[in-house]
Amino acid sequence: MDRHRFPLRRGEGTSVAELCDELFKAQDLGTVTSDCHICGSSKDVPIETLLFNCYAQAEIHADETLRLTIKHWLSSYLAPSGVYHGVWCCGQNVQTITALRKTPRFFAFSIARSNLALTRSLTLTVSKKRRLTLRGIVYFGEFHFTCRFITKSRDVYFNDGAQTGRQCILEGNLDNMDIYNLLTCRGKSASLALYMQSL
Repeated sequence: MDRHRFPLRRGEGTSVAELCDELFKAQDLGTVTSDCHICGSSKDVPIETLLFNCYAQAEIHADETLRLTIKHWLSSYLAPSGVYHGVWCCGQNVQTITALRKTPRFFAFSIARSNLALTRSLTLTVSKKRRLTLRGIVYFGEFHFTCRFITKSRDVYFNDGAQTGRQCILEGNLDNMDIYNLLTCRGKSASLALYMQSL
């Protein structure tokens, strides 16, 4: 790995999203297509990572208690009609269509600053309907990362390498935990969520 991009020295940090973007590189996942209606240019960009950077969507709901989830974000992002998310051409935000060719075994979602809520599972249909379940959450705060792991039996374990070392602390079962409370952990905020297919 690039030592300048991912420094090992104490006092220098790195983004967990950038690290996952590097570690989760993949090929032939799909494409992001953008078409400009002014100049007629079309651009296909291959999807080369299993990490999705979730941006806050500017949707307004009549019911303000309804919070957008990763499931909502993914549904909008993969909508066949396309979505506007910061691709510019001819001075305008251009609609893009994201199409997957296959459902990977796992996805990571960078949710820092997105205000998106987690979901216990999500379903994705590409060639077959696949269910992906929440299996990990990475938290960030005070220049330090911690995490929660979720087992196949849905037990939730906390780990802070600096405090607990290799020991993980059982916190409970995902089915009995408030999903919104999982957005924070011991003073830190969720920055990344990992969803995996059941094997």
